[in-house]
Amino acid sequence: MLDLNIVGNIYYRVGDKKTVSKVQAFEWANNDITKIQFCHNEDQWKSFDWTVEPSETWDELLKERCIEIRNLYDHVCIWFSGGYDSFTIVDAFIKNKIQIDELLIYSRDYREKNDPSNLEATMALKYANQIKTIYPNLKITLQEFSGEGIIDFYKNHNKAWIYHPGEHLWFSKTGRGLVFDIYKDLQIKNDNVKIANVLGHEKPRLNINDGNWVISIPDKSCLFEINNPGISFYSGVGAEKIYSKQVWMMINWLESLPNFSVEFLHKLQSMSLGWDWNTKWNIAIGRYNLTDPIAIQCGFVKFAHNEGWEKSAGDKILLDYVKVAESTVYKIYTDGHNAIRELVSDQYLTSTGFVNISSDPLFVKKFNPKSTS
Repeated sequence: MLDLNIVGNIYYRVGDKKTVSKVQAFEWANNDITKIQFCHNEDQWKSFDWTVEPSETWDELLKERCIEIRNLYDHVCIWFSGGYDSFTIVDAFIKNKIQIDELLIYSRDYREKNDPSNLEATMALKYANQIKTIYPNLKITLQEFSGEGIIDFYKNHNKAWIYHPGEHLWFSKTGRGLVFDIYKDLQIKNDNVKIANVLGHEKPRLNINDGNWVISIPDKSCLFEINNPGISFYSGVGAEKIYSKQVWMMINWLESLPNFSVEFLHKLQSMSLGWDWNTKWNIAIGRYNLTDPIAIQCGFVKFAHNEGWEKSAGDKILLDYVKVAESTVYKIYTDGHNAIRELVSDQYLTSTGFVNISSDPLFVKKFNPKSTS
């Protein structure tokens, strides 16, 4: 049975009921998307004043966040891809001489060696070994997420798999919440040790409503955070100031761009403008200036396998195998898609899953571009 008990502060609400499953939310709402509310750290964020930029520098806030995490936990494990987000976290710990106990790198044995996600793991492992020269006692964990584990997920949950947290409708189940569910040892290594699994989530998500800058979080940008017991370094509870600083840095940068438009903003945040603009975005919000070409492309790995919720390119090898060798599992998976189509109208479905549902907008400031030509 899937565990849908809410972990953390990100969930869907329909009336007075809360769930971490988007499918269940649609079921409760009788297929009426207007009845579904996406909540992202709602209590903490609505009480925070986003209209004032934090006076601290970006480096000061990074240090403050690192110290906070280090003081709260016995064992600090950073999930490390070597990309902009996780590299910046590690760099902040190093610069401020704050201990890191473990770096966790994950790869997928069901994908080809030259698959972007596995190239990323090889690159991250190289950097992790360099970091170990700074922290001699650093533990480096290469976590293999196996095809066998994914197959067992369907065998264990059968047709109920469609209710798993978020909306991970592609075949592989490597969303962070589910990873913790499948690999229990990542969360509980010692009952007497408080472990911080630190994740590099997430960049600011902004919109312009009626001439105002607002924070509005699309649920699709949080798929790896929903029901995740890890710590989101940039956007979790306690990270309001560091998130706010990013928001203001991003707004100041965007308002300075010639011919900036709302369309440009949406394309930027959906990572559809290419690597150059993605790099500029990361640098503008304080991320480490990477030079390794694989590291620069890390963020795109999340999207590279999301070409379609039934035929994700990164899952094709595993799907082809399952179709022949594990036909019962393949039927469980495809029957789940059919069940979703019966439950949810086509207007709410896309080639990559459901349409977005965004959190309530939080006002930041008036839109005031510095340059229009």
